[in-house]
Amino acid sequence: MSYDNLVIVLAVSAGVPFLLAVMPRVPLPGPVLEIVAGIVLGPAVLNVVQPDAIVQALSIIGLSFLLFLAGLEIDFQQLRGPWHGSSVWVWRHTCAGRDRRLGLHIAGLVESPLLIGTALVATSLGLLVPILKDADAVDRPVGQLTIGGGSAGEISAVVLLSLFFSEHASGPASRLLLLLGLACLVRSSWWPRCVQDAPCGCPGPW
Repeated sequence: MSYDNLVIVLAVSAGVPFLLAVMPRVPLPGPVLEIVAGIVLGPAVLNVVQPDAIVQALSIIGLSFLLFLAGLEIDFQQLRGPWHGSSVWVWRHTCAGRDRRLGLHIAGLVESPLLIGTALVATSLGLLVPILKDADAVDRPVGQLTIGGGSAGEISAVVLLSLFFSEHASGPASRLLLLLGLACLVRSSWWPRCVQDAPCGCPGPW
């Protein structure tokens, strides 16, 4: 078993932060340079690194750690103020995206508008969180709002893909379990804040 691909990936991962530390005036975040390095060294250009089994396993582990750390960075206290306004904004853009998807489907350009819509809803937290940390914006309201919206989009996309496009969740029991899990997650994160923000004597929005 060859470890050449793994060594190159680790060298790039360690070399990009070192390069940014040596050249602080470079106006590019680390994830952008890492993506460019992956494009140049990957099969698309130089074909130096191949995504073998070891690299794929390492990518899954790294993405799991990154998404877990993104969840740890969310502070619901800071999301309380702009949450309702951002929800309206997201809903408007979702409806506009729905109209565009239906238009593409009617024009015959796409076969599955639901799949296109799910892909557009998904947000790459793996790219957002490092950029926000690089800009020292994680603890700011804009950073918390970005991570919160990205997390909601990520979870929604995973649930929709599991419900409608996964072979392992095609049964009604699996779909019901996923819907119940999503409902419990929404209730545990959103309902206590709504009750706390409601006026005295009012049980909440319901």
